[in-house]
Amino acid sequence: MNIDNSFSGAGSIESKNASSFTKILLKLTAKFFETSSSKFSNEVENELKMIGDHLGIESMSIGVFSDDETEFSITYSWLASGSPVGRQISCKKIPWIMNKIIKKEAVVLTRLQEDLPEEASREKEYLQAQNIKSAVILPLIAGESVLGVLVLVAFRNERYWSYKEIQQFQEIGEVFAYAMERQKSFGDIDDLLKFEQLVSEISATYINLPVRKIENAIEYGLSRIGKLLQADRCALWQFSEEEGVFRPTLIWQKEDIKSDLNRVVNTNIASGRLQYLFDKWLNGESIKTKTPDDLPEEASLFKELELEIHAKSHLSVPFSVGGTILGAITIVTTRSYRVWPDKLTNRLRLLGEIFGNALMRKRKEQELINAYQEIKRLKTEIEDDCIYLQEEIKMTHNFSEIIGQSRQLKKVLFDIEQVAPTDTTVLVLGETGTGKELISRAIHNTSGRKDRPLIKLNCATLPANLIENELFGHEKGAFTDASASHKGRFELANGTTIFLDEIGELPLALQAKLLRVLEDGQFERLGGRTTIKTDARVIAATNQDLEEKAKDGRFRRDLWYRLSPFVIKLPPLRERKEDIPMLVNWFVKIYCTKLGKPIQSFSARSIKKLQGYDWPGNIRELEHVIERAVIKSRGSTLSLSDRFDTSLKSIKENRSNKTLSEIERDYIIQILAQTKGRVHGPNGAAKILGLNPSTLRFRMKRLGIEKQTTYSRKSA
Repeated sequence: MNIDNSFSGAGSIESKNASSFTKILLKLTAKFFETSSSKFSNEVENELKMIGDHLGIESMSIGVFSDDETEFSITYSWLASGSPVGRQISCKKIPWIMNKIIKKEAVVLTRLQEDLPEEASREKEYLQAQNIKSAVILPLIAGESVLGVLVLVAFRNERYWSYKEIQQFQEIGEVFAYAMERQKSFGDIDDLLKFEQLVSEISATYINLPVRKIENAIEYGLSRIGKLLQADRCALWQFSEEEGVFRPTLIWQKEDIKSDLNRVVNTNIASGRLQYLFDKWLNGESIKTKTPDDLPEEASLFKELELEIHAKSHLSVPFSVGGTILGAITIVTTRSYRVWPDKLTNRLRLLGEIFGNALMRKRKEQELINAYQEIKRLKTEIEDDCIYLQEEIKMTHNFSEIIGQSRQLKKVLFDIEQVAPTDTTVLVLGETGTGKELISRAIHNTSGRKDRPLIKLNCATLPANLIENELFGHEKGAFTDASASHKGRFELANGTTIFLDEIGELPLALQAKLLRVLEDGQFERLGGRTTIKTDARVIAATNQDLEEKAKDGRFRRDLWYRLSPFVIKLPPLRERKEDIPMLVNWFVKIYCTKLGKPIQSFSARSIKKLQGYDWPGNIRELEHVIERAVIKSRGSTLSLSDRFDTSLKSIKENRSNKTLSEIERDYIIQILAQTKGRVHGPNGAAKILGLNPSTLRFRMKRLGIEKQTTYSRKSA
């Protein structure tokens, strides 16, 4: 380096009194030692001015490196009047100088063109653009670290820097480096104290915090952590034992951060890019990186993700409760690089445990609430079942078993065996009295839903508005007398089977609503807006030709298709007469037990007589014939009436010329004639027909049967 003392403005510090410089140095040291953290910045700039004035220097500045060491900021500066300066200096523009500084070497420039080597072409261009004539750039060293640079600049004229001056500049730099390190320590202590205070506040807050406020409190805590640590995102992740992965459940991030953390996680779990993170957390290990490059080779997939989402520094700490890993807290920067102190990691783990205990308390309380709700649901379900069963008990079930060995009946039993284990809708077809409900019960009792009762509704017993109410229920206030909400049969049948008897009588207006239940399992109560889902298996029964009704427009064709994926046709008793002896034996046992009769046998003549009859009322009619015979018999042998079939003779003779409705009408009229118009009671028509009295009255009304009709028919 050439030395030339002829340049104007070259004031050598050697001409100053050495003791004067020593006094300045001591004063500078004492000043920084006494200065509080809050006044440090102002004091540094005051001292730079004092030294600059004393040494006759145009500009003195202190630059501090950014976290990623890509630039340094002029943090403190003093400028002589009229001297320009840049506040941000990119390290890429002065790579040769930066290399020297990183190696802790001083850069002394008197003549830029001569003192800078060829490889420093960028420096020449940059310094000339800044109108810098001469400069000294010294590394500020504290321990093993370079904190920044001390820059002394001449703008007006070139200046020669003597060896003695450089030494004294370095001594000044050491004082500033010491002061900056001390200030940084004070800052770290201050940050730690603030963090300790935050931990203390959060810990105290959570002691009596209501469960409903826990998540909001954690979100607020995450925001305070993020702001205190000058992070861009702070998130709490929870471990899912079912999935075996962690997911972010509570997130704070700066408003201008556009990336969606949940979307990032959902997109990258399957690819394994988060597996390194999860494995570390499950082992109870923290992760600290200043840059993604700090990640080890086995974290290459995670590193790819970090670079992709523009993450710079990352700190994550898992937390546990009772030795079980519950989750982790992550702190991420996206704008600048950070170094994470060890003490911060430990305090963050403590915060995680506070959050974890709160979440565990919330989880336990939620489990109690869920358990209570389940108990309440089961209680309601049991109560509903109990009420329904009590209603069922009031009605007489005619069969407890399916009796017979005929080929036709075996075909029916085979169909039951095939369809029962499935949830397929079943349509049971058969004449009145063939045992459609019995077959439906057999399907239910051999299905996976057998532990719940079979829910029943006869679609022919009630007018349309009442059937809708019975099927779908109503809300409070849905109509005048609706003082409370009411569950319908479909709601009661959730998880079990519903039997819809006489489905052909369902009004057209309700058929669309039933179709929706069959298709989607959804409906609304009367007067309700909430859609209710039901998992009810449907078994329907009818003695009508639904396909023919669908062709005539009296039954929805789409509903017919939905009801008939599996059809079971029950044979009438006249087609399975070989089963009559077994049925007679069964009914005799039932009614002998019920009535206390000692009947032991029945004659072959009686069986032959029964098998010779056409049984328009099928098994139900046979049952009541046997019941009457048991009542009238004396001794140990069953005695049949010689004229048990005369009341139905006209029906038998004219069967081929009448519709099913006409046959049914005539049959009911004949029975009413026998009972002299009596519907109720042990000897009433309802008892003989095996119907509920209200059901019989509804059918009489539908078929146009009045009491005087029965008397006139009898007298005729």
